[in-house]
Amino acid sequence: MQSRKQRLAKAVWEKVPEKSASDADVYGKWAHKLPVLIRSAGLAHALAFADSKAAKEAEKKMLKDFCVVVSENPQTTTELFGTDVRNAPLQEYMRLTRRSLEVCVWFKRFAESKLGVKADTEDRE
Repeated sequence: MQSRKQRLAKAVWEKVPEKSASDADVYGKWAHKLPVLIRSAGLAHALAFADSKAAKEAEKKMLKDFCVVVSENPQTTTELFGTDVRNAPLQEYMRLTRRSLEVCVWFKRFAESKLGVKADTEDRE
């Protein structure tokens, strides 16, 4: 039997691309930016902002992967998850925020270990 953290780690590991992927650095940078957005603006605002700013495919993929893992629904989209978050009662919103931050920890860890993207890596754009 796996713990909840083990299940989260496995779910995130399966989503994070290999280092050889062309946009792996972009994916990793968003893995570092998303928890900062959530903490500073709140989950609903962070999702809306990230969705509006995600221009590259890797950014969109990271955001969708995040939404799938947090919602535990492989069929969800960024838009559907954002709607669910915005319509959630306060207690559910707080639970989703805590779970989101917990999932972000794994995305950040694997961005560093699997992709080699550090939080202080400069933007190459």
